[in-house]
Amino acid sequence: MLEPWTEELRDLPGKIVHYDSAYVTERDGTAERQSRLEIGRFLLLPFMPVLGLLFARTKLWIEQVYGISARRATFLSIWLELVIFFALGLAAWAQTYGGLYSMATGGAFHVPLGAASALDLAVLADIVMRYDSMLRDDHAPPGFLEWVFRRRR
Repeated sequence: MLEPWTEELRDLPGKIVHYDSAYVTERDGTAERQSRLEIGRFLLLPFMPVLGLLFARTKLWIEQVYGISARRATFLSIWLELVIFFALGLAAWAQTYGGLYSMATGGAFHVPLGAASALDLAVLADIVMRYDSMLRDDHAPPGFLEWVFRRRR
């Protein structure tokens, strides 16, 4: 049952606003900064997989300033690395079999796969280590090959 509102029951007063030129200037400045941050966030969103390759400290700064999750960006960068890993493997396979075909038809067989294979192995190791970091719920998982140089705390 509702009871009448008595004089003793008062709400806490809200923030008192002195609407003057200083308040208007502060309000407009805040709105402008917020607008610039929104534009920056909008421009960075398509590059989230690449942002995930950056160092953990940089990803945390981007998360703090623009609100782009470091964990989400890292997750998307792991998917990007998987695509690169399979593309490099497919390219190496095609180059090897193309070279074998060339050799079978009387051409020279020269397949320089050393750099591509090394990069493919580095990408695979990075996928494993960074995904392990994601499974351990690190707030800011390491960037590309950062786990090699990172000190344990």
